[in-house]
Amino acid sequence: MASHREEYLRMQSNPIITRGDKAFAINDFQTAIVFYSEALSIDRNNSDALTKRGKSYLFTLQLEKAIIDFMISNTINKNYENYAGIGEAYTLKKDYENAAENFQLAINQINLNTVTKNLSELKAIYFYHLANSNYELYKFDDAFSQVNEAIKIEPSLSFCYRLRGILHIVKKNNLKALEDLKKAKALGDKEANFYIREFEL
Repeated sequence: MASHREEYLRMQSNPIITRGDKAFAINDFQTAIVFYSEALSIDRNNSDALTKRGKSYLFTLQLEKAIIDFMISNTINKNYENYAGIGEAYTLKKDYENAAENFQLAINQINLNTVTKNLSELKAIYFYHLANSNYELYKFDDAFSQVNEAIKIEPSLSFCYRLRGILHIVKKNNLKALEDLKKAKALGDKEANFYIREFEL
């Protein structure tokens, strides 16, 4: 239970976080960082502000700062968004081992919650990112199993079919690859066209 002081600090910092949220919503991430930092100068243990500043750092490619904010936020309040944010930062750093580890932790954290429709889709997206990390690590069997899980959870994500199509190419299952790539294209995935054209050459 929060102390009176913690409640007071939260009341002081929350309006500033709201201003940061408004800047974030219009992709003004630098301004968002300023507001979230101001909120944290008042309430340094505000995990919400830390997570949101971490996301802002991520969008501005300040990856080490993003990782630090997500990690500190997790010490206060473990959250799947923090693990996923760390995973995304490591993906951008091409550190796929750490990316895979954190996307798995994000999935594990979601499993501790009552899974709603929104959480179900997020879980599928995290499985995709986990699969993509393992693809980059040449762990093709793991990647195949994980992208299948993503499609099972949420069958409408075009990029999952693209990745599975690429994995079928690796496994030399060209007919299944083309089927998945066409499915990805039908769902609006523009990158699938590149691979489909390769079959037509």
